[in-house]
Amino acid sequence: MYITEKKKVTKYLERIIKTKCDVCKREIPNFEPCKREKSRFFRVITGHHDWGNDSCDSIKEYEICPDCIQDFVEKYIKKVDGTDYIDIETDYASEEKYFDEEYEEE
Repeated sequence: MYITEKKKVTKYLERIIKTKCDVCKREIPNFEPCKREKSRFFRVITGHHDWGNDSCDSIKEYEICPDCIQDFVEKYIKKVDGTDYIDIETDYASEEKYFDEEYEEE
């Protein structure tokens, strides 16, 4: 037979409070309905999927503002080495994202 007890556990999670462009370092304003376009940015993942241990090490993630995305992609594609993979998604800056999906606010 197990004898149990309940304990309250405090869990610390990383929460996004601001988003900055990885190219120009400017802050991207958090989402508000009236500032929708100003809070838009591009989430970019680059790397290669070749065989070897360095495949995981090649993966890099960037948050890039609309002003910098075209220049970033052009420079990335011009580099012949390491241009095997690029994934670009549109996202909106927000301070409501947590790095743990099990988070419940009390």
